[in-house]
Amino acid sequence: MESELDDLNSLDAFLKALPEKLEKTPYDYNLYTQWIQLLRAVGDIDSLRSARQHMCARLAVSNDLFLEWIADEEAQPDALSDELVLKNIIDLFRMAVHERVSLIMWQRYVDFAAGLAHSHDEDVKKAASAAFDGPDYLFSVLQQAVNATSAHYLQSQALWPQYCDYIALEIKRAEGSHRDKLVDQLRNVFFERLAQPHAGLEDTFAMYSEFTTRYNEAEYEQRMIEANKVASDTRTRCTQRNAFEDDLVASNGSWSDYARYIDKLVQDNANSPKEV
Repeated sequence: MESELDDLNSLDAFLKALPEKLEKTPYDYNLYTQWIQLLRAVGDIDSLRSARQHMCARLAVSNDLFLEWIADEEAQPDALSDELVLKNIIDLFRMAVHERVSLIMWQRYVDFAAGLAHSHDEDVKKAASAAFDGPDYLFSVLQQAVNATSAHYLQSQALWPQYCDYIALEIKRAEGSHRDKLVDQLRNVFFERLAQPHAGLEDTFAMYSEFTTRYNEAEYEQRMIEANKVASDTRTRCTQRNAFEDDLVASNGSWSDYARYIDKLVQDNANSPKEV
């Protein structure tokens, strides 16, 4: 009880001084975070939303603050079965991934969509389909995540297999020409990935081998020759990337090593826009 009174007193004093402080220092990051944490402490969700929106309009918001904001919205009563609240949460995810390319945030967004899609609560599923404007939202979010992060050399392999697993599951459920179409789609996804330099290239190649054994065993040798031709060129580029990555580790991320790496990527990007 005493702690709650202290929070309220602190908030009251802070809010009285806030207009003058914001007028003097409208881009003071610490001022906004202090405002938000005080409102969180007293549990004023409406004022908390307003403070966060105020901050977003003026400053770049960190992943941690976005994740905290999303968690607070998810914690509201019946949040996941309320279409309007879900739309608000989805908008927050979209704002966050637009703010910066973050594998952590994209994974959180994918996990959120997957949790809704796999829910046993029909009210949640109905609200989610309405909030996302359709029932195929998990595939859409996965596709967006892969498109946004596929060029991340070290970490993109965390999301990409989830995308493949989703298509593979759809293949198992499909029949006839639709199944054949999905198999061709996944094969194209593999070839796009094999052409993209990434640290998990050999894992991708092994996954493609398993895929070919399962769905094109009669043409296995020819399919793997085609894949290896694509992967061979990518291996060369990965070797070059690995040298830069090793230099960054050795120098603890020195600016000069980053600059050399960026120059190389910009040069490569002239030949392949997906390189960077």
